Amino acid sequence: MPRFAPLAERAVQIFAIVIGGVFLLSAGVYLYLGRVTWLMGGDFWSVYALAWKHTWFQSALLKQAGHVTFFPNLIGLANLRFFHGDVQMLFFVGLGLLFITVSLLLIPIWRDKTIRLTGKTLSTLVVVTGNFWMGRASITANGEFNCENSLAMSGAALAFLLIAKTRCSWTTTAIVVCAGFVASFSFGGGLAIWPTLLLLAWCLRLPWRTIVLLGISALAAALVYEMVPVLHFSWPKASAVSPGNPISALTNFCRLVGSPVLYTIAAWRTEKPLPDLERSFAIALWTGLAGLVLAGIFVIPRIRWRDLKSGLESTGLSLLIFNLFALTLIAVGRLKSFDLEPFAPRYLFWSSLFWTSLILLAIERAEHLQWRRWPILLLPFAVAIFSWPAHYQAWFWCKNVQIMYDKDATALINGAFEVQRMQMLPPELQQIFEERIHLASQLRARRLDDLIEQMQQQMAAMQGIMDNLSPEQRQELQDLMEQLMGDDRIRVDMMELAMNLEALAPMEEMRTRFPFRGDESLPLNEAMRMMNRLQQMEGLEDQIQEARRLDNLEAIDSDKVKDLLGDEEYQSVEQLKELMRVLEEAGYIQKKGNRWELTARGIRKIGQKALQDIFNKLKRDGFGRHISPFRGVGGERTDESKPYQFGDPFLLDLEKTLMNALHRRGTGTPVGLEKDDFEVYRTEFTTQSSTVLMIDLSMSMVYN
Repeated sequence: MPRFAPLAERAVQIFAIVIGGVFLLSAGVYLYLGRVTWLMGGDFWSVYALAWKHTWFQSALLKQAGHVTFFPNLIGLANLRFFHGDVQMLFFVGLGLLFITVSLLLIPIWRDKTIRLTGKTLSTLVVVTGNFWMGRASITANGEFNCENSLAMSGAALAFLLIAKTRCSWTTTAIVVCAGFVASFSFGGGLAIWPTLLLLAWCLRLPWRTIVLLGISALAAALVYEMVPVLHFSWPKASAVSPGNPISALTNFCRLVGSPVLYTIAAWRTEKPLPDLERSFAIALWTGLAGLVLAGIFVIPRIRWRDLKSGLESTGLSLLIFNLFALTLIAVGRLKSFDLEPFAPRYLFWSSLFWTSLILLAIERAEHLQWRRWPILLLPFAVAIFSWPAHYQAWFWCKNVQIMYDKDATALINGAFEVQRMQMLPPELQQIFEERIHLASQLRARRLDDLIEQMQQQMAAMQGIMDNLSPEQRQELQDLMEQLMGDDRIRVDMMELAMNLEALAPMEEMRTRFPFRGDESLPLNEAMRMMNRLQQMEGLEDQIQEARRLDNLEAIDSDKVKDLLGDEEYQSVEQLKELMRVLEEAGYIQKKGNRWELTARGIRKIGQKALQDIFNKLKRDGFGRHISPFRGVGGERTDESKPYQFGDPFLLDLEKTLMNALHRRGTGTPVGLEKDDFEVYRTEFTTQSSTVLMIDLSMSMVYN
């Protein structure tokens, strides 16, 4: 018998690779062909509506239906800004996050040296099947929902991968905490990451400092989650939820856990609807209860003995605990109407991963057995085959939903919907639908305004060209246009359209603003292109003037600047906008009404810079070496003399005084002296200065 073991091992490995590849390839094709092509059913509508008048941060950091989806909202806003809300881009981002999640879960499995190659390939099959099973398509086929759920799951998977390495690196600990915050603020169920990390830290015997840090991070995440503002047109608040009957709540929780098994059996029993199947056999209830018992068998010993090993066991246990807590959060958050919710397809995203983790733990246990391990190792093949009908049938459901989405979204945008169908909805859904209708009407009005503006510009450009033609050329062009129209009804309709456009916005100024001159002729299409460009440049000039009037650089369309004026001017505008943002964030300027004003901090900064420039230009010199052309009082006597003036120290120069008298009167005695004859010695020039310290005690200084 042992000689057949290598052959059996190799056969199992090959079959696992083939079946996993089929599941992966078929899921990729099914998801792409059945993807949601309209952004209609998700929460991004509300975020986009708020983003018209708020910043990215304000629009993203909101609580909707009890979920804080900050990081997915940032992805959606970036998609709106750079890809004009392309839903296909969101689909590929969500699909990429799903692949990242699978990769992060498989890394520790393939690093586990205690597991043989057969166990690793089977584990890979289980992870691929659990993540790409089309039963989860209500989430994975919708780009918005997949970004929310898969981003939470990928953040959790990154934390699971690195949690064992936090004992020796603060950097790794910081990455784990950041991954926890990404999971927490991507989807409400992502908050399950914190109790999961605390239990894993306990089972892995991590240092107490790591456990304390994770506890503080969990508390911080909960506080921020509670403080995040609620979107005013969101679902009912959590305070309106009542626990109801505990037995009923526990029963519905078991049904929620066992719902993947029910969906799988229902795909084989197509003649019986899913609700009737559950009422007849209570499949979801009993399988969910059995799954919870198995989860307790796997989890409780690890918590008790604290002997968890990294690798396959760590991945399976992490996934199991995380999804148990996530499903618990879902159950608690939906208690009020939970009797209608256990079989909602969107919850299969999480409950399917619960069963995936159980199978992974079963494979890990089987690896320590000899021949008794083969029934357990064949379990992944049975699961893959058993779930295949539900896998490919979900494709038809996706395609049907895609068609309904296209139809309903088109009707909503065009304002054509059935009032009777809307009145059949529950009151809270009617409120949300009415808000969607209001937002769609705004989009429709904006689209109509853009169309009218474009038609006016084209007609004004054409009329401007006509006005600049010679009479002969103008007559030839009019004759040609009449020949092309042919039917009189078309001409009448065109005249009515022109009159209506003229009534909405007179085009007289637009027609005569750009006269054409020159000897070189232009084709009509080139003239129209040039006229259109001149109109765009005029619009840009109006934007710049409006920005100057309102002191608002955001009124300037940077993309239009780049298109019309070039990259250098575009960079200048972007640098000015960035400068304004930096000055505002630094507290140097503030917006008051429609104008920017310097704050007290900005005024002090300017004064500080001015004084710094002044004192930097002053030169320091040695004491007593400052030469001055003046002579003053208070110093030592010099050898120089000067005519006496009132107030001078009477240091008489007798020789020069007598000589002045003799020079004035001549020789002889006695010598007569007058006041102009007196000369005194000069003294060294000295200066004095006084330093005064002034303290401003006014109330304004308290705040500055």
